[in-house]
Amino acid sequence: MYLSRLLFVGVAPPSFVAIQAGTTLQQLTSSGDALSWQSICILAVLAIIALLPVAFRAKLKQKFD
Repeated sequence: MYLSRLLFVGVAPPSFVAIQAGTTLQQLTSSGDALSWQSICILAVLAIIALLPVAFRAKLKQKFD
């Protein structure tokens, strides 16, 4: 069960980015439409989520040392 949660956390963000990129490319009418506030916010949230394990690893290391 633990492994499946870790796999979901590791696989879900890149999959979401790929799906979002495909959807954006399908709806693209001009090059200026590629960047929107929605896509920037989604990427920022995914970047923060991707950095959470690193932050928790440092805190756990301090706790056990």
